[in-house]
Amino acid sequence: MTDKIVADRYAKALVDTTTDLSQIDRLYRETAHVAQMIEKDESLRKFLLSPLVVPSVKKEIVKKAFEGSISKELMNLIFLIIDKHREAIITDVFTRFDQLAQELRGVETGTVISAVPINEDDFNLLEEKVQKFSRRRITLKREVDPSIIGGVVLWLGDHVIDGSVKNRLETIRRNLLELKPQLSE
Repeated sequence: MTDKIVADRYAKALVDTTTDLSQIDRLYRETAHVAQMIEKDESLRKFLLSPLVVPSVKKEIVKKAFEGSISKELMNLIFLIIDKHREAIITDVFTRFDQLAQELRGVETGTVISAVPINEDDFNLLEEKVQKFSRRRITLKREVDPSIIGGVVLWLGDHVIDGSVKNRLETIRRNLLELKPQLSE
């Protein structure tokens, strides 16, 4: 089973432990806190990923590090992930949970990829236009990928709008290759 599928299952299980939106909001903050700690603290990350450390020791350290700052539901989920030796996907689980929490709030998340960083005014204008176009509340994340050369690529759920220079050049190349046999006649 791929890590993405497994992360999705754990995230859905965490959603299923809640009964209302206020609990979702609390878990959203908690998962963000834990993910941030794991990302920032290299020694914690290495400790969690180490196959040499037994699960009971990992759970004890996690308990000491996060007790009082996260709920019992989240602590139990982290313990389950440790017991199943899936520590490598813990941040993927939290990322997927965040997406599910946004969906429950009626907010769709998307990603805008640009060749260079987009300034704040242009980003806000783009986000506004996307919301008007989709007729939904949308929160966009930014990514930079110089390989697209210019323009932007917009991901909304399973939909992609590719306005990159790289895509346009590839389209021109394919069209020219299709014309090549006709030109040689």
